[in-house]
Amino acid sequence: MSAIATASDDLAMGRLGHDPTKANHGIQLAGSRTSLHVSPSLLVAADQPDNLPALPAVTPWESVSLSQLLAQYQPPQWLLSGLLRRDSPAVILGPSRGLKSSLAVELCGALASGGTFLGQFVAPQNFRVGFVGGVEAREVVTRFARHWSAAADGKLAALEQIVWALDSIDADDPHNLRSLGDWIGRHALEVVVIDAAALTTGHTPKAEATLLRRLVRCCQESDATPIVVSRLRSEPTPRPLDSSDLASAPCGAVAQQWLLLNRRETFRPGDRRHRLWLTQGSSGGPSGRWGVDIDEGWDDATSWNVTLRDREEAEQEVIERASQIQAEHQNRKLRAVLKQVDPQHATKLHIRERTGMSGGKFSAAWERLVDAGEITILRQTDAERNYGEARYRWIDPAEPKNSGRVHHDPIDQVFQTMTIQDLIDEDKPAEPCEANKEASEKFSPPSPLRPPRKSKRKKVKPQKKRW
Repeated sequence: MSAIATASDDLAMGRLGHDPTKANHGIQLAGSRTSLHVSPSLLVAADQPDNLPALPAVTPWESVSLSQLLAQYQPPQWLLSGLLRRDSPAVILGPSRGLKSSLAVELCGALASGGTFLGQFVAPQNFRVGFVGGVEAREVVTRFARHWSAAADGKLAALEQIVWALDSIDADDPHNLRSLGDWIGRHALEVVVIDAAALTTGHTPKAEATLLRRLVRCCQESDATPIVVSRLRSEPTPRPLDSSDLASAPCGAVAQQWLLLNRRETFRPGDRRHRLWLTQGSSGGPSGRWGVDIDEGWDDATSWNVTLRDREEAEQEVIERASQIQAEHQNRKLRAVLKQVDPQHATKLHIRERTGMSGGKFSAAWERLVDAGEITILRQTDAERNYGEARYRWIDPAEPKNSGRVHHDPIDQVFQTMTIQDLIDEDKPAEPCEANKEASEKFSPPSPLRPPRKSKRKKVKPQKKRW
């Protein structure tokens, strides 16, 4: 029986003695009131069972000094010097058609042969590498196999050590996960690259994140460094990706280091020249950003040329490329108006109003087409030269040259340059057309001579003489 129950019984039976303010079990009476005051030590003793084990004498919060930290420090072991570390799950993330699988296969070749990745990052040794992907990756692997064979640089024997698993499997099946661990142990793999696009098709973001955790855990339990290749669920604009894009992707749950890929310019189908952004990051490790230019070649299917650019150089190129694209758009817009405008109304002001561009943009586009020889000024009559605005038209590059066309030149607007033939042609009398007549009558200046004024004196009628 607990101490509180015993004290209550003693109080009910009147066995507390002659002093009403004291009790044997730590219970005190407050004067004549019936409320009980129980000491905290008695409550703790009443709540705990008699066989409760004693608390450990050593606290789990351990103290480490600075010298101990320095003594325990071990330098990181690299898969690629300055880019990827060993024993840390890595992620390669990018949009669709972002060359993720191609760069992952090139990464396998660099790790297996002890070569360089992207022409700069060196593998310190030859690693035993395995690649897991679906049927879609077979074409990429075959193209790189032909490229490696054509290179004939003596590394083909090392590349033969890469183990490829290109069958579509159900990664949600626990039996297949166990088989993945057995496959890694059988080939004694040190690095496993997993192209997760085919393995996670049709999964929700939550289900995909759960599956990637299982795959990464399976590789780590088999003493292999996992590298997961994943794709974004939405198509981003051409820009460098950052950690916020990784956090919103399902693969962000397993990433301790990452390579983020995106395009520097909009994807154009059929274009085999690609300009990409590559962003490196890790949890407390190195980070960086570069521009990657890849040329796959037009005729040779085995061509693969990669150029790594500095961040500043790539950013400047993006700015210049954006200005060039904007200028080309303005030029096309101005050409379209010049082709459609009526020659009788093709003044510079009317053309600008038709384009809808601001003054600065229109002036820049106008000067570019004038410098390219695509705009001509039409020959003007005397009335149009003196009282009207110049008319312009677009010159087709395939149009043959003729003497009747006068190209626009700012100097010619002030000093009219004429040949002998132009003087002879102007000396010939020509009948003005109706439009020129109307323009001449409309804009003809007043005569400088004033008409004679009529006399205001009244005429005196001659009077008849009276005889």
